[in-house]
Amino acid sequence: MVQVTVQLQRLVNAIKEDACTVSEIIRRLQLKGRNNVVVNYLKPAIEGGYVLRAYPDKPNHPNQRYYLSEKGLKLVK
Repeated sequence: MVQVTVQLQRLVNAIKEDACTVSEIIRRLQLKGRNNVVVNYLKPAIEGGYVLRAYPDKPNHPNQRYYLSEKGLKLVK
């Protein structure tokens, strides 16, 4: 069983059933620093299978959005 971190729980609650850009996620989490959000929130969530990319083969795509997988949706409170 993978431990659900505070960051992961905050991220899935921020995204919920929307597809969000990094900017929208930053605003919803009320954080500063794109790199902080990408490294500490998005990267672990993607690697854990909780968050998916709209363009999985192109992580830097200009229209990239992030959404929850079935696994991530189960964590939404």
